[in-house]
Amino acid sequence: MSRDIQTLLEYLDHVLTAIRRISRYTQGMDEAAFLEDELIQDAVLGNLENVGDACKTSGGIFLTSSQSIETSLSQPLTKCAMPSLTATTRSI
Repeated sequence: MSRDIQTLLEYLDHVLTAIRRISRYTQGMDEAAFLEDELIQDAVLGNLENVGDACKTSGGIFLTSSQSIETSLSQPLTKCAMPSLTATTRSI
C-alpha cells in the first residue's frame, strides 16, 4: 500500500473517530438538552472542526493518489459531507 493511501486511511480513521465521539456525547439527548449544555456543544463543534480539517486534507491526498486506489474502495471519496449547524452557534 502506498504512503498516500495509508495517509488517506489515517485521515478517514480520524473522521470516523470524531463522528463516533459526537454520537457518544449526544446519545439520548434531544435538541433542547443539547442547546442547554455548552460543554457538549463545544465538544461536538470541536469534533466537527476535526472532521472538516481531515476531509480538507484527505481530499488533496485522494486527488493526487486516486489512480492507485485499490478497487475495494468502490466509490470515489471526493468530499466529506458535514451536517448543517443551523440551530447551533458557538458563543465566544
